[in-house]
Amino acid sequence: MRSGSACTGTGWSTPTARVRVCWRSSTRTPITRPSRTSTGFRGCGLLNAAAELPAGDEGRAVVRAHKEEVERLIAGHLEHLLPGQPGEARAAAEHLSFLLEGAMARAGLEGDGERVQHARSMAAALLDRL
Repeated sequence: MRSGSACTGTGWSTPTARVRVCWRSSTRTPITRPSRTSTGFRGCGLLNAAAELPAGDEGRAVVRAHKEEVERLIAGHLEHLLPGQPGEARAAAEHLSFLLEGAMARAGLEGDGERVQHARSMAAALLDRL
């Protein structure tokens, strides 16, 4: 999936920049980006697809694994930002992941990407405080 590959790139100068790339990649994929001809923002296509599958379906496990991978990648970048503080890095990654997922869910319900833009600003502020 695209977000995982963008998150693993080492060409970004700082751990904070790498986390921001993960966020941008996760919120600007063809699945989640509204097109010019769409009738509105629909949120995360992966979560929308998983919601249509029954509990226990392998497809749901794939979506969950992807979401967990993105969180692990963010945590790995944050561990470089917070050396010697792996617990703090994991907690911040979980916080950022929940912020991302919540923003995508709300944006999907509201039909536009404004919540995602607001969440990006909130994530940037959180990263600036670390």
